[in-house]
Amino acid sequence: MILRLFFLLIILSITLAFRQQSVGIIGKLTCGNQVLQDTEIKLWDKNSLVLKMDVHFKVYHNCENPFGLCKRKVDLEVPASYVTRSSTVEKWFDAGVLNMAFKYPDESTECL
Repeated sequence: MILRLFFLLIILSITLAFRQQSVGIIGKLTCGNQVLQDTEIKLWDKNSLVLKMDVHFKVYHNCENPFGLCKRKVDLEVPASYVTRSSTVEKWFDAGVLNMAFKYPDESTECL
């Protein structure tokens, strides 16, 4: 019984160690020549398993959206090499300057 409990604790600790992952993104969002205003940014993990995260950087904005009832949504995938197995960010992904005035592939509109 004690041996079974010991192995269960080892398996649980290994599983928890695999779950702890982090990612960091730096960069600048613009609308033409101006800093992007009224923006919501979300990081999503599209992988629900214990495996390495499949991180998506989503930007909800009204740049070049004259009516503004719904926001434009841009979904960009963060390269897997920037996901690290630690509780703190070890490797930052530099997204550079992203001009949201451009129409991005697979861009959509979402009413929040």
